[in-house]
Amino acid sequence: MSKVLVSAACHAIANIAHFIAVALATRAFFDYLASDKIDMQQSVEKIAFLVCTMVIVSIFKQQAMHLGFRLGCYVKSAFLTMIYEKSLKIKSTGYKSIGEFVNLCSNDATRLYEASFFVCGAFFGPFQLLAGAIYLGFYFGKSAIIGSSVFLLHLPLSILLGRLYARKRRSVMKHSDERVKMVTEAVTFVKLIKMYAWEMPFAKKIFGLRSKERNSIQSMAFIEAFGLTLAYCLSYMAPVITIISAVYLEEEITVAKTFTMLTIFGIASSAMGFFQQGLRTGSELVVTLKRLEAFMNLEERKIGYEEPSNEDDVIELQKASFCWNNPDKTNTENSCVQEDQTLSVTEDATLLNQKDNDPQIKVLSQLHLTVKKKSLIGVCGPVGSGKSSLLMALLHEMEQLEGVCNVSKSIAYVPQQPWIMNDTLRENVLLGLPYHKERFDMICGACALDKDISDMESGDLTEIGERGINLSGGQKQRLSLARALYSDKELYLLDDPLSAVDAHVGLHIFDECIQNALRVKTVVMVTHQLQYLKDCDYVVYMKNGCFVEQGTYQDLMTNDQEFAAEIKKYTKEYENDEDNETNNAETKPHVTTGEVPSMHDDEKEKNEGPCGDEEEQKLLEKGKITSAEHKSQGAVTMGTYVTFFNYCGGFIAFFLILLTNSGGVILQIVSDYWLSYWIKNKDFSQFSNINPLVNISNTSNNLSSTIKDIDTEYYMTVYCIIAACMLLVTFASCFITVVILLRGSTLLHNAVFKALFNATMEFFDTTPSGRILNCLSKDVDEIDSYLPGKMIAAIRFFTRGFGYLFFIGVAIPWFLIPFFFICIAFLLLNHIFRKTIRAVKRIENVSRSPVFSHLSTTLQGLTSIRTFQKERHFIKLFRLHLDKNINALFYFGVSQRWYGLNMDFLCHACTLITAILVIAMRDYIPASVGALCVSYAMLSTGRLQFAFRLIADVEARFTSVERLLYYIRSVKPEDAGVCKNKTEPKTKENWPQNGCIEFEGVSLRYRDHLPFVLKETTFSINDKEKIGIVGRTGAGKSSITVAMYRLVNPSSGTIRISGVDTRQLDLDTLRRELTIIPQDPVLFIGTIRYNLDPLREFDDQQLWDALQKAHIKDMVSNLPEKLESEVLENGSNFSVGERQLICLARAALRKTKILMLDEATASIDANSDSKIQDTIKESFSNCTILTIAHRLNTIMHCDRIMVMHDGKVVEFDTPLKLLSKDSKFKEIAKAANISLSANDARM
Repeated sequence: MSKVLVSAACHAIANIAHFIAVALATRAFFDYLASDKIDMQQSVEKIAFLVCTMVIVSIFKQQAMHLGFRLGCYVKSAFLTMIYEKSLKIKSTGYKSIGEFVNLCSNDATRLYEASFFVCGAFFGPFQLLAGAIYLGFYFGKSAIIGSSVFLLHLPLSILLGRLYARKRRSVMKHSDERVKMVTEAVTFVKLIKMYAWEMPFAKKIFGLRSKERNSIQSMAFIEAFGLTLAYCLSYMAPVITIISAVYLEEEITVAKTFTMLTIFGIASSAMGFFQQGLRTGSELVVTLKRLEAFMNLEERKIGYEEPSNEDDVIELQKASFCWNNPDKTNTENSCVQEDQTLSVTEDATLLNQKDNDPQIKVLSQLHLTVKKKSLIGVCGPVGSGKSSLLMALLHEMEQLEGVCNVSKSIAYVPQQPWIMNDTLRENVLLGLPYHKERFDMICGACALDKDISDMESGDLTEIGERGINLSGGQKQRLSLARALYSDKELYLLDDPLSAVDAHVGLHIFDECIQNALRVKTVVMVTHQLQYLKDCDYVVYMKNGCFVEQGTYQDLMTNDQEFAAEIKKYTKEYENDEDNETNNAETKPHVTTGEVPSMHDDEKEKNEGPCGDEEEQKLLEKGKITSAEHKSQGAVTMGTYVTFFNYCGGFIAFFLILLTNSGGVILQIVSDYWLSYWIKNKDFSQFSNINPLVNISNTSNNLSSTIKDIDTEYYMTVYCIIAACMLLVTFASCFITVVILLRGSTLLHNAVFKALFNATMEFFDTTPSGRILNCLSKDVDEIDSYLPGKMIAAIRFFTRGFGYLFFIGVAIPWFLIPFFFICIAFLLLNHIFRKTIRAVKRIENVSRSPVFSHLSTTLQGLTSIRTFQKERHFIKLFRLHLDKNINALFYFGVSQRWYGLNMDFLCHACTLITAILVIAMRDYIPASVGALCVSYAMLSTGRLQFAFRLIADVEARFTSVERLLYYIRSVKPEDAGVCKNKTEPKTKENWPQNGCIEFEGVSLRYRDHLPFVLKETTFSINDKEKIGIVGRTGAGKSSITVAMYRLVNPSSGTIRISGVDTRQLDLDTLRRELTIIPQDPVLFIGTIRYNLDPLREFDDQQLWDALQKAHIKDMVSNLPEKLESEVLENGSNFSVGERQLICLARAALRKTKILMLDEATASIDANSDSKIQDTIKESFSNCTILTIAHRLNTIMHCDRIMVMHDGKVVEFDTPLKLLSKDSKFKEIAKAANISLSANDARM
């Protein structure tokens, strides 16, 4: 509060000093100038008084602006920190997407920052006007009060315009939120969008949202242009009304009075313009504060659970019921949240698509369970039964409706979809804890990560991309498990941790990690891998949000109810070989908890690493995959300006902007000239031998009689015509400039988005999403909201300032000599300032990206961060990123204030020189012209320094254009380097005729410096053949799909589909004829219909048929809106299993000849999986199917099995033949307890 008061006090002093300078110093100088006697001492005193008051004004005004700017930095920093800290506490993000959070932290934070240094000073405008009116009333007479009253009309109109502006700002923010939300989703799931060839539908939707945003901004521009025109109108009507009133009231009009009045009205006009800008900023502030209030009112997560009453218990549930929202609270957000997008997964289909105020039914009902310490609990059940919701309830992420729920506070959590940070592998495991090499290595061994780490170029210091982009699904899952182990908690909640790993690795993890390393811990494991339940101490079988059965494995099998039926169905086709687990387990060091140092001991030790700091730094650099953000050097190139104005409409658009904006200022100077001409001498002939500008004087100081002799109506008519033309041009210039620049920014935005969507996957692998979001949110907002206004002001103030000085130079030619040297100082100062402010602005632009990336990462892993109690750690990291950005912003402001103050001093030198010349040449320059020159010199002080600062600021804002153009010019498109001999159109129309696939010597790596993931891979697949692909994690299974889709172009070799080299096909044609169900199911914001059919190619019956094939029709038909039911970000209001089924329905609609399933049923229970496999055999019988699976039961029916190892096909034959001999596949089958005899009957 003290900073606000100090800033306001400086603004008050600056305004008081400004008024004194105008009202007293200017009047005294003009009176002295019009007097008959000139005394040297008095001349010095008058000039010194005039210039000193102006210097004081500049010092306090710049200090006030500096304090306001510094306050803005404090406010912005506090605002962003508050938003971030709140995001860590909210119960759920509900219907707020990551894009909306980013928009809140970019655009809204900027509005709050601006308001901090605008609003304080803006509201002194009316007081300055009131003081000026009172002073003129005493000095000039009643006519001045009549003229001043015109400004009173400005106040209510400005307030009305401010309200209209606020309404439009809300509309802009709404459309901006929607656009940024959509862009965020597109960037996050760009891989799937490319695979499905959906770039155009997404682009069209985003372009449509951008068009709506642009229309709203144009409406705001219309309001702002009208307000600015109104301000000009009133400022030019006030003097003429005052003079006309003075004539008819027969008040004395002198040169001193006239030009004092004109100067005061000029200052009042600037103050009211600043006031109007303050109202606009205040209107935006109101919108921002309401959005902030809505965000801060989101319900926070309540941690009211207590430790179990019995010390031997870890979990105590007694008649406990849970839902996602409290039905008694209507202000909370609907929250079915998934870890992947900060939302917890609801597994109860009945909750889908419910709104905030809908009555919620229980997700989990009447749960009763007591878990003892050091026990292993297995939780199973069908899709949508509430398994993941149970873990969310234990993590305090759900609303407890009734009963008792006491849980240990020491919890580690492994989510179903792993949360991976863009950091080193080591830091992903440590999560801020001290590094202990022995403990770290043992845990990595237990989680089967040791071989993966040894294969990495920089070991555990290898950088992991966003969302684990450079890791396989199994590696991400094991990394998440290692993080939990390293945290050394008492209770471990594991959500299907073995779904993404192959059978051999799964067996190793279950033995070495879950049973051995965690044997003295309590583990609750949700799983669809039913073969592990027999080793659990206690088993819970869930259905419809209830515990249907619970007890030991043997007891449940003896009861022979639903659980036993599920187990029997799962194992009926396979016989267990009890010796397999012992004989075929991978040879690894036996991990026991006793061998792992306690975290309590670890925390006391000094952090140790595998190598010295220098060597470690080299490894960090070697393992880095994220490219450094591009930062241009030097001046913004002319090419940047030319390219941008080409988007705006070319040279004509630029010329129109320049002409209309400078034309308005020229007309203003002409109107000033005509006004001075009006009130002056009626007899010009006596001055015919003098400069035309001088021939406007009156030898008499009393002009009342002269005015009466002049045709008032004539002069008033001419003045009104000039003013009307000026106002028309002013309005047109505002509106035309905004429309033209918005056209350019929209086309530029669309071009950038197209360039990004056409980029290779390598670009997305090495570019953090926060960097892209920064580009498409804040940089676009810079061009939309700031560039038009600053460009308009820069042209006007520059034209006006130099117009004033030009007038002085013509009236007093001797002024041009010292002005030449002042111009040199101007240019030198401007060169230094522009160079500085460009560099600082680029740093500020670049330093924003880590802030957005960190925010996005936090929101994606919100549940994990809270579970591991790492809020303080992540707040500290956020503040480090934020401090770098705020520091750059602060130096940006300091540079402006330094430049403004020095420019003010140079302008004061112009005023000093002008005053001296006017006094010295009094005999040659009439008093009226001298007064006008001094008045212009004083007015040029603010105009000229502001003009140069705005020009530099415009150049700084053009760094945002520069960044956008960089992506357009430098991002490598996918088709680059591909064979140019495309197929004939006739071939494209008939392709593919069959589903034959041929790989011939294909080698592939994701980037040039990385090892090959496919090595001379050769195989052939026949039409309609069903192929199962197996192999250890990292063997190259998913890389086959990457190569087929040409997400990465092979380094060598040929891929043929239906006899055609895929390099000869355009990407859209290729990808539309392939279908994939990815390992991580992806749903988009919209409706179920949109997710199934974004191109609107199918009717309702076809959609329902596809849902039927995916065995999810009943769930969708029970939703209130059915196909129009809402899907939240990442499908967070559906369970992971339900998402996979919807993705399967989406695939069924495409009806392509080739279908690829990449662990498509990993998160589905065995019963649903069996039904899905039957559907695939029936509905896709005419397709060639490639199934990548870790569940061998899903591929045992395939025609052939492909075994991958180290990027090569080591085995490729029928399941029977591979199981009949010593083979890699047989080893994998044994690890999964699948024997030959079980499959003889099938073959």
